[in-house]
Amino acid sequence: LHDAAAHVGVPITQLQGDLDLRVVQFAGIDTPHLELDLTAQRFRAAGRLVEPLSLRLSTDDQPGVLKLQDMHGQIYDGVLVGSGALELRPRGRYRLNLTLQDVAIEPFLDPPPDTDADSDADASLSQEPGWLSANLSVEAVYGRPHSRRGRGALEIRDARLYHRPLTMALLQAANLALPIGSSFDRAEARFLILGDTVHFDAIRFESPTVAIAGTGSMAYATQTLALTMYTRNPAAPNLGVIGDMFHIFKDQLLCIAVTGTLDQPQAKVVSFEGIRQSWNELFSSRRPPVRRSAAAARDTDTTPPSP
Repeated sequence: LHDAAAHVGVPITQLQGDLDLRVVQFAGIDTPHLELDLTAQRFRAAGRLVEPLSLRLSTDDQPGVLKLQDMHGQIYDGVLVGSGALELRPRGRYRLNLTLQDVAIEPFLDPPPDTDADSDADASLSQEPGWLSANLSVEAVYGRPHSRRGRGALEIRDARLYHRPLTMALLQAANLALPIGSSFDRAEARFLILGDTVHFDAIRFESPTVAIAGTGSMAYATQTLALTMYTRNPAAPNLGVIGDMFHIFKDQLLCIAVTGTLDQPQAKVVSFEGIRQSWNELFSSRRPPVRRSAAAARDTDTTPPSP
């Protein structure tokens, strides 16, 4: 393969490598036995440089199901491994598990232009501080995005995140509430994928002096955000129950609402958001009970008298 391209969920370009394919058709079996071995010296997946990578696809013990196994590669000084399965039939299901470990964050988040002469740019970007580790498990039916189900986690450490779009928006919003002497250098997130929505169980950005944590969701196709974040002081002493009560009260008074998209987030400080929501939940769905006199109750009572 020389400068090959494909689209397997993400665009694959500039693929250089060797592909070995073995196909055997057995009598009485509708689908053939397949074995595919790929050894790629380099390629780009969604613009990210992977070099090298090897994987094996086969229908070893289950006809009609192509299993992904022995996938191992390197991406920006980090490790990429994966496994999964693909059903070889219309409207079949696919399952994919991917893990990234200690990947240089700058070239991964901001890959250089997709050209042949950019290896030097990749190398220079990989010298920037910051490492990313992540895992993702997802499955769905071909051509049916609403059937997508998955979960994952992400962790960034030893980074300079002040120039990232989302963290910059959070910094600007948090500065209205408290002074920040340094940028975020750590981040983590846990999420679920349900159809076209990514639900963040927990998302957290942290610096030595402040942390911003919260929950929310993102539209998978448009990357539209709907997050609610709260500020924390990582250096504050642990006061136990009293500290928890203080945080609950403070969160009711002040929070950061994040809208817009992942590339162009819009963050603003919202006051009394929690109290307003609690007030609405308490009173909007409640109606005063109807009081009835004893005489009216006797007039409308249709229960037959007991013998």
